Amino acid sequence: MQFYRDRVFNAFHHNSTSYMVDCHNQSDGNHCDTVSGTSPWPKTVTGPSSEGFATPGHSTGWVDTSNGRFYGWAQRITDNTGGVLCVDLTTSASNPYCGFTALTGAGEAVQGFGSSIDGQAIVGQKMYALNASGTTTGAGNKLLCFDQIAKSACAGQPYAIGRDSTSASSFDWTVGIAGKVFAYYATASGYAVNCFDPATTATCAGTWPQTTTASNIAQPFPMLDANGDPTGICLPVQGAAPCWSLAGGSVVTPAALNSALGMGGNWENSIALGTRIYVANGGTNSISCYDFAAGAGCQNFPKSIQNAGLVYTVQPDPVRIGCLWTNADNGSSQIQNFDAYTGGPCGNTIRVSTDMIIPQGQCTPTAWKSVALLDPAPSGYQAATFDITRANGVAVPGGSNLAVNAQGALDLSGLDLSSSGMRPLFALTMTNPTLNPAGLKLSFAWYGPSDPVCTGVPYAPGKPTVQGGDGQAVVTWTPPSDNGSPITKYTVTAQPGGKTCTVNAPTTRCTVTGLDSGTAYTFTVVATNTKGSSGPSPASSSVVLLGAPGQVGTPTVRIGDGRAVVSWTAPSDGGYPIISYKVTAQPGGRTCTVDAPTTTCTITGLDNGTAYTFTVTATNAMGDSRPSLGTVVTTPVAGASKLALTGTASSTIMTIGVALLLFGGALLVIVRRRRVSEPDL
Repeated sequence: MQFYRDRVFNAFHHNSTSYMVDCHNQSDGNHCDTVSGTSPWPKTVTGPSSEGFATPGHSTGWVDTSNGRFYGWAQRITDNTGGVLCVDLTTSASNPYCGFTALTGAGEAVQGFGSSIDGQAIVGQKMYALNASGTTTGAGNKLLCFDQIAKSACAGQPYAIGRDSTSASSFDWTVGIAGKVFAYYATASGYAVNCFDPATTATCAGTWPQTTTASNIAQPFPMLDANGDPTGICLPVQGAAPCWSLAGGSVVTPAALNSALGMGGNWENSIALGTRIYVANGGTNSISCYDFAAGAGCQNFPKSIQNAGLVYTVQPDPVRIGCLWTNADNGSSQIQNFDAYTGGPCGNTIRVSTDMIIPQGQCTPTAWKSVALLDPAPSGYQAATFDITRANGVAVPGGSNLAVNAQGALDLSGLDLSSSGMRPLFALTMTNPTLNPAGLKLSFAWYGPSDPVCTGVPYAPGKPTVQGGDGQAVVTWTPPSDNGSPITKYTVTAQPGGKTCTVNAPTTRCTVTGLDSGTAYTFTVVATNTKGSSGPSPASSSVVLLGAPGQVGTPTVRIGDGRAVVSWTAPSDGGYPIISYKVTAQPGGRTCTVDAPTTTCTITGLDNGTAYTFTVTATNAMGDSRPSLGTVVTTPVAGASKLALTGTASSTIMTIGVALLLFGGALLVIVRRRRVSEPDL
């Protein structure tokens, strides 16, 4: 069974002819047919060419709660290809198909009684399932892997796991325990349990695999300590449950465990809740329970499930922690729930586990800040309190009967909720609440790592590719995972210079302009969603833009009587040798041109007393550069005898100042000699 918003979905198991999904209301277990806006349930999922899919003996998978899509293990009937089927749980269409990811080749997932792909293992953000196909070709008898982030095959899959049987099976199991994948399967000579380490993509360290005489292929469950942490693995075999340490060594099975468990059977599953293990028993239509902390069977268990035949599933409610759901092959009440501790009806207390809030191990909080009840608003209930415990139900000091304030918030900063191994459980009880159909809304705040998967910002795009042009570059990239919130835009940055361009998603191509030809550039891309921006992508390979020369820098100008001497520094050549330079004066448009490598040119015929702007353009075989920034100067008045300087003196010369004086009616000529610094012209 899978949960999305206020509904419970179940995919029919061991069906060789079709993949069917049914729907029930999470509030009361009633069928979804009565809900307005949906087509009748159950729905049959078929591909775009009407191809059908077979369901495995254990119809398992994962719901992406950000978009309401269920990803379940399946087998395409037309060509016996195994993989993951996408089912849209939000659509009103009669066929909720939204894609199929092939993880085997054609003919490598041979059907048994239903599909041969069996798995309920989710480790980190990857799903694993054993393809117990009986063939040794390709992905046959190997462990398949689906990446929940990329929605594609994991790198390097399929992985060898040790199954060598030549018979296809719908009974073998794959589960995730303590960050490892455990597979229980039939071999050519009997039965075995093996351990796969996702970190090394190889068999776990220790003495794995282990053989066993247990012939009922039931789902393994974790052996727990008094804190609810896994220390090993056991098989639900009534009266003789074998157990091993996480390293593969045989360990003594607790005596009461043997007597407390029922016979798991071939289809039935088991789950851990705190320090307890619950096992479905199809033969007796009951749920048995053993508490590792108490070292005994659970009070009020085994729990008999009424009006249901061949009860094969027990699943925890993801919101009402402590409320368990069961599924059965037949009966008037195939889908129903009960309280995990009393065996009676599920109560009104809402329990939220840390694993629900923060499923990724790398995001474990370093400290908790607060929790707030957002919906219903404070006016929608009489009182609201939290009881905070460890995952095994042991109370946290100071964490009992904590009332929210007038705004519906509770400060958590004074509580020790981040001790080693602690995964706090938040139990909310409201008096006289008024809930909307979508249920309640809680907001948690904590301090922790800034990994994108923890913050909700997109992952960084991969290394972009670049096609250079004349003064511009076209940058393309592959969209990254949006991390649960759709990407809204991308920003490309060029270095050196920091020129950028931005495009709205889903476009993955952007042209950066205003670049200098002949300059080597690298480019990075940043993705943005409503949560924030990713880190930059890896830098692209360095690209030299070929074309016209780069822009000349601002020139210097020396002015004189009707003329100006303009100088500049040679720019980048754009990949082709510069041929010439052209200087232009405005107003009037007078020009002068010189051949490279000369970088000085004199413009004549200017009007004295006029303010001019001078720009320089470089030319190569590909064309002209952009004009330089202009230098504005004013020519001297008519009759000036020397050039004014807008630069630095470069030599020393002799000048003669002449003054004409009228003295007593006679012309007197006075000559004064002085030494001054003037520029070379």
